[in-house]
Amino acid sequence: MFEYIFVFFIVIAISVCFEFSKNKILKGIFGISIVLILSIFGGVRDLTIGTDVLIYGEKSFQSALLYESFFKLYNYLRLDIGYLFLTFIVSKFSSNINFFLFILQLICNGVVLKVLADNRKKGSVTIGLIIYLGIYYCRTFNFLRQSIAIVIILYGYKFLDEDKYIKYIISVFIASLFHSTALVALVAIIFKVISKRKDRKALLLAIFSVSFVMSFFLDKIIPILYNMGLLPYKYYEYIFKYINTSTFIDWVDIVYKFLWIGLYIVVFSKREHDSKNNFYFSLLVLDLLLFNFRRTLLFTDRLALYFGFTQIFFIPQIIEKSTKDRKTKMIVYLVTIAATLFFWYMKFVKQGSCEVYPYTSQILNI
Repeated sequence: MFEYIFVFFIVIAISVCFEFSKNKILKGIFGISIVLILSIFGGVRDLTIGTDVLIYGEKSFQSALLYESFFKLYNYLRLDIGYLFLTFIVSKFSSNINFFLFILQLICNGVVLKVLADNRKKGSVTIGLIIYLGIYYCRTFNFLRQSIAIVIILYGYKFLDEDKYIKYIISVFIASLFHSTALVALVAIIFKVISKRKDRKALLLAIFSVSFVMSFFLDKIIPILYNMGLLPYKYYEYIFKYINTSTFIDWVDIVYKFLWIGLYIVVFSKREHDSKNNFYFSLLVLDLLLFNFRRTLLFTDRLALYFGFTQIFFIPQIIEKSTKDRKTKMIVYLVTIAATLFFWYMKFVKQGSCEVYPYTSQILNI
């Protein structure tokens, strides 16, 4: 655990310097340092750190080393074309898979810091980085393909902020080349449109209420849809491969998600309508609902990531608007940090999620 704590402490300290530095050159150096430290740490890890590395990551990279033609490689593996193309290109520069892992980390961490920096006037970069480290950074060690797709969607939300729907759709399409599940992010357009309507509260309440109820009975609803002829057999068969038979409920995730939904309601319940805030709040709720679908259908929590990832810049904005009193704001910051670190410990250390703990690296001799 020391390795993670040490790296987190270093990058958070640098982030504070990045946030308060007024010198553009120094700010650039601090920013690059954060990205490089996180990317190197993720890049030099052993291949046993992150479940998917040994499932398909190593195989795809080793296969790319053997093929001179990308099309032959694609015909052999049939993985997401964007991810496979990136694998193919990197393999032509280096035969070291750790270099490939470094490149994946460089893309993810670079985009995350870019998004946080773009939102620095609205909320704390450091708090956003802490949330990223505690909730999402270790997941990038596991979700090799999906991590790239998620950060592309994360960056694409700026286009929805600017009502540039075509650019957002293009972002989703590009993300889907790395992981086809990214197409679910098109749903965000619906919530963006609803967030501007006067009857948004009624519409969102209706959508979320129906979705919440469905999350408990999905395994019963699917057969009904199939018997009514509304669901083709191939989809019926595919969905039932992933029915969740476990009774385990991940209260760590649920409590953490409810914490921010509750904070938003407290802060904005008596404020004037703001479509952007309403939009990102709806994504927080959508994140919770999709995660709750995991009760009956496996892997829906991975779909939730496309919406929940917005926490890294939206939660700091909620905190910033929560109060003007410095002492009160500092207390909220401390609670946020404590809750996030507690989540990281419970999720990745105690529960062993994504198989990223304990951290080992033959390159670093640890």
